Amino acid sequence: MNNQAPIMIDATTMYKWRDLDPVGIIRLERLLASHLRFGADIGPVEYVLWDGGYRPVTQAEHDRLDLLLEPSPANGEVGDLPEDLDPTSADDPVTPLVTAPLTRRRRVKSSVRTTGLKALAKMPDHLRPFAEQAAWSSATFAFESARHARRVRADRKIGKSTKKITGEQHIRHTVDFTRGGDLMAFGLGWEYLDHEALYKLKRDFGIRIHMPAFDLIPVTMPQMNAGQSHLVHRFYAEMAHYADSITSISHATTDAIRSFYAREDLPTPYLATNQLPGFDPPNRHAEDKNRRRHRLQGEPFVLTVSTIEVRKNHLLLAKLWTDFAQRGVAVPRLVIVGKMGWDINELFQWVAHAPELDKYVTMFGDVEDDELVEMYRACEFTVFPSRVEGWGLPITESLTYGKACIHANDPAQFEASQHLMPSLHPDDFLGWRDEIERMALDIDYRQGLETVIKEQFERRTPAEYCASFATILADRRHIATSTETEVAP
Repeated sequence: MNNQAPIMIDATTMYKWRDLDPVGIIRLERLLASHLRFGADIGPVEYVLWDGGYRPVTQAEHDRLDLLLEPSPANGEVGDLPEDLDPTSADDPVTPLVTAPLTRRRRVKSSVRTTGLKALAKMPDHLRPFAEQAAWSSATFAFESARHARRVRADRKIGKSTKKITGEQHIRHTVDFTRGGDLMAFGLGWEYLDHEALYKLKRDFGIRIHMPAFDLIPVTMPQMNAGQSHLVHRFYAEMAHYADSITSISHATTDAIRSFYAREDLPTPYLATNQLPGFDPPNRHAEDKNRRRHRLQGEPFVLTVSTIEVRKNHLLLAKLWTDFAQRGVAVPRLVIVGKMGWDINELFQWVAHAPELDKYVTMFGDVEDDELVEMYRACEFTVFPSRVEGWGLPITESLTYGKACIHANDPAQFEASQHLMPSLHPDDFLGWRDEIERMALDIDYRQGLETVIKEQFERRTPAEYCASFATILADRRHIATSTETEVAP
């Protein structure tokens, strides 16, 4: 194996999500894959897809992935797939085969989806979040039920004779792995990867396998995630036996992984840390003077950005703004931006039945990148009371736009803010109340924090993040090549 061996990008998650807005892990995966494909010079790069085993992409799939990842000449950002490129793709965004026929099932799904979106668009703004939550809860129940059924079947198979379940029988790779090389699996691998198959790739062909690490929250705080503890626990435990490198998004995550392997008495692969950058979403309509800059134009507001789920602790914010309203404290409106998540029934009951919040809290689930940029620029400050994070990207984004952020005292969030911002325990109601009041009413205090950001915050760009990852990968390839040369007869 040498440095000209291919770098194979597992594009399964990217392709499944090709028609959806890239957020979180999906956004990060696209960024790294785009750099390896178009920006790095460390060897030939090709795409592979998991489809009952790894297979090469078709030419049509290759072209679509290139269009998805190729940086735009105008702004250097990863591009979007043109809507008219694949007219059937939106019917089933989780089907990796672009040649799949438009079956009756897919037509029905497309029709239901279109009808639902039209109905949602006609709803009053104050009802939309509740409709989204109802739809999400139903979909989550169906998804988790199917996942549970798969787990039960898998657990039953584990107890059967190994003669009936071998890698040769249930895994079919059509990629030529005899060439050697490096396999990069950046996406949601715990949802589909077969760990035995990856171990065999390493053992039989010497494939070097590089994995990401976002967080161990489903393992360390299973009550904060929608039933993923079992999947994520197994994902990291099995990874210990075949990963050549694991790259974390924060030192906090790296420390959590090291502790996890020590606690489970598992071998520890090579661990690297590559802290997340400050993303700058493209303002695609910057030249349009007549565009709606953001829907709260001219009104002061406090911003919080994240998926609306139990771990993000929005309920604390709802209670705080209720308290402000009842005491007549003149804090700005709270604006919650994010898609609907899970385990937030109590939040919606609180918002629905607290009349004080009608004029003081607004939730938006349909904010595009360009509007979000303007919201960051226009807000008074931001709040992020999340109980635990793998990084804390909304904190980094807030500081990137020069806005102070009050966040929880979580190790990863300290990294994201570079220890520059006020932090509190996520359950410290009085502490959060006093800090938000001070930030809202004491302009000198807030401006002082903004000066600290301007003078001390060291922004890391996406280009620097990608270059650092490419360096980690190149070093691992060089070390592996040198080792093989030393042991060669």
